[in-house]
Amino acid sequence: MSKTPWWETIVILLGIVSLWPAYILQLPGWHWKAFAYVMLCLLALVFVRRLRRVKSSFEQPPNNGKPPS
Repeated sequence: MSKTPWWETIVILLGIVSLWPAYILQLPGWHWKAFAYVMLCLLALVFVRRLRRVKSSFEQPPNNGKPPS
């Protein structure tokens, strides 16, 4: 399995943080909700990428610690 890109981790953390101003603290301003919706789209992208990565790792035959021949 490949290493997770750093930008995916940042998007996940920002996606969680983006919920606070708009929905939990209920701060006024359209930009907070716009930021939350943009982060939702990016989170969906990260989710799809990670699903593909997991699916491809299950499709690869295990090498059981042996070098490929």
